[in-house]
Amino acid sequence: PSGNSHYEFVTGPGAMFEAGSPHSFSAVKDGLSNTIAVVEMRTTSPSWAPPSSIDINQLSAGLPQTNHPGGGQVLLGDGSVRFLKQSTHLDVVLQLMTRNRGEVLSSDPY
Repeated sequence: PSGNSHYEFVTGPGAMFEAGSPHSFSAVKDGLSNTIAVVEMRTTSPSWAPPSSIDINQLSAGLPQTNHPGGGQVLLGDGSVRFLKQSTHLDVVLQLMTRNRGEVLSSDPY
């Protein structure tokens, strides 16, 4: 519906945004361009005004359904936006969701 947000901050243990654990950009050891901050998902959030989030553990099965066929938009920590294919291997999705596990990825897998 018009006026609804279809984007959610990724939160939770090891995610870019972790409740009660503020951190600086330098704490993102995997690199800002390798860490997802926001995912697109089909949602019924009320509006753009209130912040909305999805816990990283809810994404352990892969990317959520979106409004685009074949995948969805993700906002990375460096501010860039990429289209992530729904077929992206789960291991790659999980590596992109965490900020400091030491994974360095090229964009080839997604």
